[in-house]
Amino acid sequence: MNIFHTYQFLHPQFFWLLLLVPIAIAWKLFVRKKEHAAFTISNINNVKNWVTDSWRIKTIWLPFVLRNAVFVAIIMGLARPQNTSESREETTEGIDIVMSMD
Repeated sequence: MNIFHTYQFLHPQFFWLLLLVPIAIAWKLFVRKKEHAAFTISNINNVKNWVTDSWRIKTIWLPFVLRNAVFVAIIMGLARPQNTSESREETTEGIDIVMSMD
């Protein structure tokens, strides 16, 4: 069952902004990859275990992925998805009571 067949978007032109996501990924992989800090050390054996076991090294990609996910979520919000599958008609009977002060 396709769950997206009941959704319509009020402003679908905002989805054109999703083309910026592959551009950001390409920029990160090819252009920004060359920009990295470097320093010279005399003996790599002392820092080898520290560099490979660091949680910062293992999760260095996480901010970039989360930033792109938030960007996609903002674009989805700007497009204003609306559920069109709900249609109901309610008829009720009752007494209207109005209190007014002069």
